[in-house]
Amino acid sequence: MDIYLRLLSYAKKYYRHIVLAIVFSIGFSLLNGVSVYLSIPLLDALFQESSPKTEVVVPANTTATSLTDSGFLHNAKEGINTVLKQYLFSGSKMNS
Repeated sequence: MDIYLRLLSYAKKYYRHIVLAIVFSIGFSLLNGVSVYLSIPLLDALFQESSPKTEVVVPANTTATSLTDSGFLHNAKEGINTVLKQYLFSGSKMNS
């Protein structure tokens, strides 16, 4: 037990760096998970079977007024999906 207390006494002057490292590690883990989640629509679009090309229409009034709006996250997800699909389906398979 004395060894651990001695090690902690040496690490005391690096307390801020240790806390920052933990905070940034947690932030990296969260953002890494978000990037995986955002790549799912891309993979769905790439590996779905060919179907007749349909035009994607974005409704004009889909903006949320505040962050506390219950549909804000849903609208943001739908907006990202719409933009991604418009970008992916803008050309033909021969263009890739």
